[in-house]
Amino acid sequence: MRMRFKKGYLVFAAVLVLCAPLGIDAKKKISYDGMIRATAEGQEKIHITVGIVRNDSQSYAVYGKDGIEEMGSPSYEYEIGSITKTFTSSLLAKSLSERKIRLDDTIEQYLDIESRDYYPTILQLATHTSGYGQMNHAPMLLNAMKGRNPLMAFNREDMVRQVQRTRLSCDVHEWEYSNFGIAILGVALSESYGSTYPELMESYIRNDLKLQHTHVARGRGEIADYWEWNPDDVYIAAGGLVSNISDMMDYARIQMNEEKPYLSLAHRKHAPVDPKQFEDAAIDGMGLGWILDGSHGVIWHDGGTDNHNSYLGFSRDKRIAVVVLANTPDDFRYSARDIGANLLLSLMQRN
Repeated sequence: MRMRFKKGYLVFAAVLVLCAPLGIDAKKKISYDGMIRATAEGQEKIHITVGIVRNDSQSYAVYGKDGIEEMGSPSYEYEIGSITKTFTSSLLAKSLSERKIRLDDTIEQYLDIESRDYYPTILQLATHTSGYGQMNHAPMLLNAMKGRNPLMAFNREDMVRQVQRTRLSCDVHEWEYSNFGIAILGVALSESYGSTYPELMESYIRNDLKLQHTHVARGRGEIADYWEWNPDDVYIAAGGLVSNISDMMDYARIQMNEEKPYLSLAHRKHAPVDPKQFEDAAIDGMGLGWILDGSHGVIWHDGGTDNHNSYLGFSRDKRIAVVVLANTPDDFRYSARDIGANLLLSLMQRN
């Protein structure tokens, strides 16, 4: 779910991180606030923001060094990493409702590529069942060697060449998380609307979602160490958005309440997944871009870049959502997913 890389070299397995590293004391079971204290212990510049949406009320707190709550609750900008995929899939749901695109369309309808017997469908891209899975290419290694965003400097032409070089079988492909697949989905959506992805997404965020502090990353911000992107990078659709806690709580509310009716398309189970458990987060199905935990009735996603990690999860039945944003890598002690999933389940049990 998360994109995670180490500076100086590329950790290919981390593109598809499915399990958080053990970290502190083999990840002993502790409460979410204990996780915050353990993660923030001795960290001078740490900012962990935790937001709760309950029915129509919202509240948040920001924790600094040693897990002490910061006075005034500042609202920092964080890279949200792979939670970006849910914005892309929400836009997909809108395009489906407008009949600009269909789930059974194949990618050759949107890319200038040679005809073949098999190409993945839009549905397969959105549910990580396309067969592309972990896709490594030269720019990733070069970028990582230079200590920069591994997903930058890869444009539409690069993507088309990669698609042409990659021959997939007609077999049914099991779920395998794929940044590359979502990058293709972003291009397909851009083509269907006749726009670039950054322009299309910025318009969707402002005009449809009415979010004022969420945008395509600019390589700078108020904390430090943000990923650089080029305007034509196709992987922006998989992990290139920046946001703050107020917008992310609003976004969680919009999703949880399905304030745009087409969002229900994204929350339905479109593909089964062999059950997987990650501490308090689990997956047993895929919506469009969203991870489904049917055992707890939770819809969620997380994200991670070199210096930020995030989590958003919600229960439509309980009408509770939790957002966690942190300016740490997701393998630093306890991740946003660890903290957020623990808190969400605790709140749901009390409700």
